Amino acid sequence: MLIVIGFFAGLALIIYSIIHHFRHRKKEGYRKANFFIPLVSGILLFGISLSNASVATSKDELEKKLEQVTDERDDLSLEVTNLQAELDKVKAEARTVQKSSDADGQQQNTSKEETKQETEKTVTLGTGTFYVGEDIKAGRYIVSTKGQSGNFVVLNELGVPEVNEILGTDSMAVNNITVSLKEGQEIRIMSLNQVTFTPKK
Repeated sequence: MLIVIGFFAGLALIIYSIIHHFRHRKKEGYRKANFFIPLVSGILLFGISLSNASVATSKDELEKKLEQVTDERDDLSLEVTNLQAELDKVKAEARTVQKSSDADGQQQNTSKEETKQETEKTVTLGTGTFYVGEDIKAGRYIVSTKGQSGNFVVLNELGVPEVNEILGTDSMAVNNITVSLKEGQEIRIMSLNQVTFTPKK
């Protein structure tokens, strides 16, 4: 509001000084100072008002841009949260599907029951994916099989293989290995119907 008042006051002073000058310039005793003082004052007031108006406009534009950036940031944050929730849901569903497919057949059901026994007892697992602490207790085991050959893999919590062997009775395979299983590790057994975990002290 002050900017508008200053703008029009400056403009009025300029117009007044010009009109006053042309009306009284030929009169006796007229001094040019009577023309220049209000003219200069009007120009200064007019210029300051324009400058302030420009600053106010720039401030408004910056505030609008800041508000827009804040809204975009909030939208992106919400999108990230939603995507993370979707990812967690997909991971949970994938793990459920994996466990369900691993449970096919009576032999694997029996194997899963045996993995819940105490560490002192021998545990037998079939083809599938298993978790140390859920399907078999942590500990040191001799792992063996009577099958022809298949892969036996132990992954740490980061998904990096710590054990990766071809287990079996074929010439390219090893018949048994000794492993130390830790809580949270993942065991993958492929193409072997029966793998025996015998506790080793």
